[in-house]
Amino acid sequence: MDLRCVVESRVATAGMLMHKNPLGRDNWAQERGPHRSQEQVEILKKLATFIAARTTRGRPGRASVAVQQCMTQFGRYSDFIMTPQEVNKVANLTEWTTVLEVMIKSQRADLAFRSTKQEWWNQQRRIDGRTRISWKSIEALASFQVSMHQNLSKQN
Repeated sequence: MDLRCVVESRVATAGMLMHKNPLGRDNWAQERGPHRSQEQVEILKKLATFIAARTTRGRPGRASVAVQQCMTQFGRYSDFIMTPQEVNKVANLTEWTTVLEVMIKSQRADLAFRSTKQEWWNQQRRIDGRTRISWKSIEALASFQVSMHQNLSKQN
């Protein structure tokens, strides 16, 4: 198999895996989930990582990937700051579980706040839409009354 065939097959595979409309807004809501903002998606990802870190155990002597990810989010775990064995020692402390519990509660509260805020904005948008419809109805009624008044004045 020559290089050209390999490249063509990889390009074809990549084309099948790509989004149909990568720059359009149509697929954003499907990826995020219904009625979820980008902030909510980020919070949900963090929350899932914290829950996974609380419940999973890594191999003996090493921390789980979720724990390592949490340490990375906290800015503690990288190639030069902590080794996987040190992360494992921290993950086995009771204080680590307490930290995760607090972070989970915090993320859930933040998610609830953002959901409430978004629902409020959605409700305001619906109210504004109804108000626009009401004003259009009032304007149409007013223009009808003006035209009727003009027609009556012409007839007299």
